[in-house]
Amino acid sequence: MYKVDIENKKLIALSATGFATLGLKERFDIQEWIEKMPSILGEDFLVIGKEVILSSGKRLDLLCIDKMASLVIIELKRDDSGSTVEWQAIKYASYCSNYLPDEIYQQYAIYKNCSEYEAQQAIEEFIEVDIENLNKSQRLVLVSKEFNSEVISAVLWLRDFGVNIQCTKLSPYVDTDNELFINPETIIPLPEARDYIEKKEIKQRISLAKRPDWTGYWFVNVGEGIHRTWVDNKKYGFIGAGQGKRYSAALKRLKVSDKIYAYMKGLGYVGFGEVMHQAVMINDFLVNGHSLISLGLKAERPEENIDNEELSEWVVGINWIKTVESSEAKTFSGVFANQNVVCKLKQEQTLRFVQKEFGE
Repeated sequence: MYKVDIENKKLIALSATGFATLGLKERFDIQEWIEKMPSILGEDFLVIGKEVILSSGKRLDLLCIDKMASLVIIELKRDDSGSTVEWQAIKYASYCSNYLPDEIYQQYAIYKNCSEYEAQQAIEEFIEVDIENLNKSQRLVLVSKEFNSEVISAVLWLRDFGVNIQCTKLSPYVDTDNELFINPETIIPLPEARDYIEKKEIKQRISLAKRPDWTGYWFVNVGEGIHRTWVDNKKYGFIGAGQGKRYSAALKRLKVSDKIYAYMKGLGYVGFGEVMHQAVMINDFLVNGHSLISLGLKAERPEENIDNEELSEWVVGINWIKTVESSEAKTFSGVFANQNVVCKLKQEQTLRFVQKEFGE
């Protein structure tokens, strides 16, 4: 940072320093500066409280209102944010989110030493929206000379989920006369890209919100191989997977009374059923009192690794409501399919199709 000597047409480099080095305190110095000129944080705020004692007994550094009538929680650190400042501010915001308009007027009246009516009038004059919007949302502003990388990561993640949180650096410099200068810099969101970033974040949240909800039905991959066959699945009322923990573990997601649609890779949907028994190792699955493995299955080697919990075939008991032969598998262009053994069926078009073909 430089100071300009206009008369001699030259730049004078300023020396970066720290607030602690200068003997300045966050509570008695930095807080006072921001209270008197909150615009240093990048926009106009109406300060309505300082060292506000919350119901938890904690003290909030500065409480403000922005032009859109949101409550703004300002949390100050001196030279380093530490690694938990964002969590501290979130807790404060959670308390403040419960403030009713009358409580906000009362808080401001105490701060300004005026009547609640005068406080309300001042707030109404400051905001640019209807007073009914007061505290409909909250904002967090974190202020420090430096920010811990963990805090930056957490802030970016919170913003992805719609939390309005900002990081502003206040960097102190001194000149040769030991005169102090402060350089404010909002690093999240970047002021130059703020509109773009906020619009992008909103679009991302809308996109996430538009993602289809789970229909309540499961997609299950069934297939032909040496360890399992669709013929056996239909005849004895089960689905299977195994020869690796990642495959058998998927079956354990299915609970009794869950509804499934069975799919054969490259062919289409072949069945609809209801879970009657949660996943067990194949050697423990009984059909009418008989071990499944003893029933002369068409699969060539269903018993492979039968005593190895991680590698054994696992099966889930199914009451098949409707099935078709693999040669009659039902499909259409764009049908939902997935390489996983089990996953949630979310695509509405496919759900309508299989419900029409197999029932629901």
